[in-house]
Amino acid sequence: MNPASWGIDEGYVDMSGEYRRAPRQTVTAALEAMHATTEQPDAPNVFVVEQEDANAPGVAGWLHLEDGGSLPIDSSLPPDVPVGYHFIEDLKSGDSSPFIVVPRSCYLPPDLFAWGWALQLYALRSESSWGIGDMGSLRRFAHWAAGNDAGFCLLNPLHSPAPHPDQASPYFPGSRVWRNPIYIDLEDVPGWSEHRGALEELGTLGRELNDRRIIDRGEVWRLKETALMSLWRVFDGDDDFDRYCRESGPILDAFAAFVVLADLHGPDWHVWPTDVLKPQQAAVSHVLTDHRDRARFVKWQQWLLDRQLRAAAKELMLVGDVAVGVNSVGFDAWYWQDVFAPGMRVGAPPDDFNLEGQEWGVLAFNPHRLRAAAYEPFALMVRHALRSLGGLRLDHIMGLWRLFWVPDESSPTELTCVIRRRNSWASWHSKASGRIRSSSAKTSGP
Repeated sequence: MNPASWGIDEGYVDMSGEYRRAPRQTVTAALEAMHATTEQPDAPNVFVVEQEDANAPGVAGWLHLEDGGSLPIDSSLPPDVPVGYHFIEDLKSGDSSPFIVVPRSCYLPPDLFAWGWALQLYALRSESSWGIGDMGSLRRFAHWAAGNDAGFCLLNPLHSPAPHPDQASPYFPGSRVWRNPIYIDLEDVPGWSEHRGALEELGTLGRELNDRRIIDRGEVWRLKETALMSLWRVFDGDDDFDRYCRESGPILDAFAAFVVLADLHGPDWHVWPTDVLKPQQAAVSHVLTDHRDRARFVKWQQWLLDRQLRAAAKELMLVGDVAVGVNSVGFDAWYWQDVFAPGMRVGAPPDDFNLEGQEWGVLAFNPHRLRAAAYEPFALMVRHALRSLGGLRLDHIMGLWRLFWVPDESSPTELTCVIRRRNSWASWHSKASGRIRSSSAKTSGP
């Protein structure tokens, strides 16, 4: 079997310019992680084209647009097919295939060249913080920064940990779709003003945590969750919350079910009962009814984060940060477990920064499975990450083109390089990369 046909480079050029060949067992492990059982991967009927180059794939039928409209097609398409996730319906075969139109380059606003701040939100503690920086601190900082002519603020990843909010590293996420409720500003939660007196003892304990040099995430979350549960019990509902749940769709239901299941069965979904190992199983949906209040509490936290982040973004353009991979026991790895490459971790070869090489402990997408899924996991990640934000920084932009994979139980010196070929999930990147000049640039996004 030819590894190159699966997009695997069997070696790399090291920091001294010398070509290093990966061990044979590493290449074999990469092929196994890709579920490579044939000479080359199947070519799923997923079409990715650049805007203005949207040639129809030789079928007669209809192009059903993302906005609900439809266009007749034969051997070509109109030149103004919009960027988006569409479907081609072949009238002869009856088949329907994803047809993805991508922009030629990232959107660059006319006033791109601005100065701004890079902020680690967890470190932005104020007198009202409960031991960690929060959305209230961010809103006040954004107001101050805008008043001093800053153009943007780059944030650390706000990803949901795996699966509880006391995970320390923002680059070791459980989910790149959902956010960490540890950043909720309690004093901006509905019901706080009316019930502040009953929660003052918790608030005092929380603010006392500011005196500790090291952030005690476990204690911060214990106090915050207790206060949030009290406020949830007196929450009268909100049309905006109901709308948020509807618009977020099934993936929010799945996330709420995942958190409840982690409470019931432990943090590692790999050892859960067999009837809840897959998100599509009936027992998973039953969790949403059997534990309805707990599940809605989880959704409510995400709504609060979105609401508070939106308020901060009104003060100044905020730029988010997206980690290069996910924790193997987190929500994303459970929800899209057939799309990630099992038994592999993302890393980097030895260099002047680290002579032993690096292994970051996070999973990466299997590019062939991702394409077969019409890139939906990547698209949802970007869409949700951009909510309320003006732009995104992708940690390790090489994740759009290539990644170094390290097999489990192996050293980073035994890694191999997995190459994303043309027509992959970032087929436009090789042309767009020369035009991207700032991580604060907005993108039209998937």
